[in-house]
Amino acid sequence: MVDFVKAANDGIKAHQNVAREKALIARTLQDLLDQLRGQFGSELSVSLKKRTRKVKVGTAVDSALDALSMFTPLPRMTYQSVKPSNESQLDVPYTAFSIEWGEKSWELCRWQQEGGGFPIKLRYDGKEVTCRDQRTFEGGLVDLLASASAGEAFAAIQSLSANAKSSQQSTDS
Repeated sequence: MVDFVKAANDGIKAHQNVAREKALIARTLQDLLDQLRGQFGSELSVSLKKRTRKVKVGTAVDSALDALSMFTPLPRMTYQSVKPSNESQLDVPYTAFSIEWGEKSWELCRWQQEGGGFPIKLRYDGKEVTCRDQRTFEGGLVDLLASASAGEAFAAIQSLSANAKSSQQSTDS
């Protein structure tokens, strides 16, 4: 006999595990923010935002249809009716992990997360880092923050912060 009660209890445990992971992720991001604010000022914030990007689909669809036709010949009519023009573009949604200072924002990576807990995939500078637990998540964030693209954002923030401080000192004098 199928044990539905055991399955339901397993679901409760899975839910509790995701809730624990969400709390770890939130705590890690808060630690990151607290440390960065100590260096760059309280104006700094981090965010996860839904965004879209344009992707040309002509080449990818053509290749996929060509590959598929190797195994199952496609009727010419179907292929032509599905095949988009080379000008076709598709809006692809993604989540961006960004840092913000004042009105300025810098996207550090693309963030992929299923179900709210681990794993989390961070994509930046041609890399993809999969974080399966808190330790690898912290390590992935350290690598991300140490990247040249993140360094460019932090240098810009440092410059903005210095300009804001010098403007403030000028008005105080």
